[in-house]
Amino acid sequence: MTAAPAEPVMGRGFAAELLARLAQDRDRIILMRRGRAILAGELLDRAGLAAGQLAAACDALGPNPRIGLMLQDNLETLGFAIGCWLIGAEVHYLDYRVPLAAVAELARCNDCAMVVTRRHPLLQSGFLVTSGIDPEQTTPELLAAARLRVAAALARPVPALAPAEVLSSSGVSGPPRLYPVTQDGMLKGIVAFGSNGRRGEWGSALLAMNLAFGGARAVCWRNLLAGRLLVLLDLVFSTAELDRAIADPLIEECTLPPVLIRALVRHHMAEGAADGRPRYPHLKKLQSIGGPASAREKLEAWQNLSRKFVITYSSTETGVVSRLEGEDLLHAPDSCGKPLAGRCVEILGPDDTPLPSGQTGRIRVTLPTPGKGHRHVFPGDLGWLDDEGFLHVSGRGDGIICRKGENFSAATIEESIVSDQDLRDAAVLALPGATGDDGILFVLHPVAGADRDALVARIVARLPALRRPDAVMFAEPDDITAGGKIRRAAALARHLAHPRI
Repeated sequence: MTAAPAEPVMGRGFAAELLARLAQDRDRIILMRRGRAILAGELLDRAGLAAGQLAAACDALGPNPRIGLMLQDNLETLGFAIGCWLIGAEVHYLDYRVPLAAVAELARCNDCAMVVTRRHPLLQSGFLVTSGIDPEQTTPELLAAARLRVAAALARPVPALAPAEVLSSSGVSGPPRLYPVTQDGMLKGIVAFGSNGRRGEWGSALLAMNLAFGGARAVCWRNLLAGRLLVLLDLVFSTAELDRAIADPLIEECTLPPVLIRALVRHHMAEGAADGRPRYPHLKKLQSIGGPASAREKLEAWQNLSRKFVITYSSTETGVVSRLEGEDLLHAPDSCGKPLAGRCVEILGPDDTPLPSGQTGRIRVTLPTPGKGHRHVFPGDLGWLDDEGFLHVSGRGDGIICRKGENFSAATIEESIVSDQDLRDAAVLALPGATGDDGILFVLHPVAGADRDALVARIVARLPALRRPDAVMFAEPDDITAGGKIRRAAALARHLAHPRI
């Protein structure tokens, strides 16, 4: 196999660079799925076929339309994403689990001119319901036309300043914030992500998350650009299936949300293998991204899963702010690590003046901006810095609960209850109280088959009185983001509309 170029050609944009690398050796294996090798040429064919479907539906949408991709199949999503770029469209990834009744409003709020989906009830204006883009199940004429579209894009590359994709915040505590990115900006971001001095010469990565989850997308595009193998896991899987996939010696890297890291630790312990030996000694990186984790959970992951366990603190606006791994993880497991080079982190008080170490306030990240000095970004969290410079996150900015004159973080309650073996995840939310004190709402995401009444009884019994809930509700599938987080604002609104006791 021919290796991909060592260095990208900066200044020409991500799509142009990726297409050139894929076309350089069409017979190179770039993906594995269900034991089947997928060549670079097949991904190009899928992109060309997707561009054909899109072009036929986009004639009346005007230049550079924003296309929402609401697809469960990651391989299909990749084909349509590249296909969007072939016709000059901008990509926006939407969670495929959104209720049918909410899709039209979601598309409108995100400025999507069209949504690509396989959900056939959405046969209406503004949606493209695809029947698939498998090159093996199409006509020779359509395949030939698809290859002509790719050849035309190679001859006239996608402009560097053309739109690429839309990054968005998680939307767990309110409507997602959108950040359009150009092709040039995307290339710079992916190159920086893959060459920040911490990646090393790693091999294949397991992709187990939907591409609507930004962390999964970054890993995917980085590996495709670097010519390193991606192994795709179907998105409906059991913990045992995920465990078997990661245990394959071929896999060297995997990025998962905390909820799946917890599930893997429990699975490992249930198998009777909690003897101090890591389950995945072959991994060069097992990363947790996208949510909080307690010190105990971090240490359990390091001990039971991989000595290369890494947990990051990041946001859409800032990228990775800090990273915790290795000796730092063992030394300060209750922290998020020290801020990375180029990330200045300050803790601000109510008047926006920096606070000394040990005091809790709003987290502010200062980022360098080429040609513009720097900019301040507020990820929306509360936290503090200790005397050694480790960053500690104590919860969302709206996650402080006041009861009987005592203030405490909702995150501390979440950490104390999420360890229950029947619980996937939990969110603790403040409810306005009639006497001025806050009420407490628990939103629980239990494992399948759990005894819900027994689960609630166990959780409540081990909490101090001030931290016990006034109401408990169970998360529905629509309450969970592509990254495995509970949509806090949506769950709270659902409770307020139909209060539960």
